[in-house]
Amino acid sequence: MLATISAEYLRKQLDAVFLGELETLHNSVTFKDGVLSLTTFKHRIYQADRILICIGESQPLSTPEVYELAGELIGFAKRYKVARLYTIAASLTPFVGEPRVFGVATSEKAMEELEVFKVQPVKGEGKITGLNGVLLGVAAREGLEGICLLGQIRYVDIPQVRTALNVLKYLVKMLNVTIDLGELEEEAARIEASIQEAMRGFRPPGQEKGLDYIG
Repeated sequence: MLATISAEYLRKQLDAVFLGELETLHNSVTFKDGVLSLTTFKHRIYQADRILICIGESQPLSTPEVYELAGELIGFAKRYKVARLYTIAASLTPFVGEPRVFGVATSEKAMEELEVFKVQPVKGEGKITGLNGVLLGVAAREGLEGICLLGQIRYVDIPQVRTALNVLKYLVKMLNVTIDLGELEEEAARIEASIQEAMRGFRPPGQEKGLDYIG
């Protein structure tokens, strides 16, 4: 949910208007009371001045579908003379304190933007799965530059609002826009308080009461 939370918040803050949508099929059908229909996911595009924001309901599951959607989005971007693409991805890594944000770029020139805004490039080798990464790979192939901002997350089943907040702090600077992050800050604090409350009194399996776990 990291990319969706970030993009939706940016869309609302910028009052972006609906521009159009692409539709992809799922590899299943749904039915109600014995009547079935195809399952589709919409990928909506919004515009706020010079910025286009794409928010998808779900990513395609197969490789051909991911590349097909990426190609359509890049074609759309080129028609609107988009200069640079930004994607957001989650990095499930153990960390202490504030979740950090790292960057991957499509070229040395795009890497310079990471340096300007003090985003640490990802060191070593790795991969970004799904549309978040493939979109930038296709963009580079088509002569467009792009940057992926990877935010650290602890959980895959809990909205990582604090990470979305930190990602947006970098993204809005790169886009040269100003938004109010206060509502997102409050939501992050609320979720963190809920997690702490749920963890209070938790003991790892096999431990006796009164013992503390340090790790």
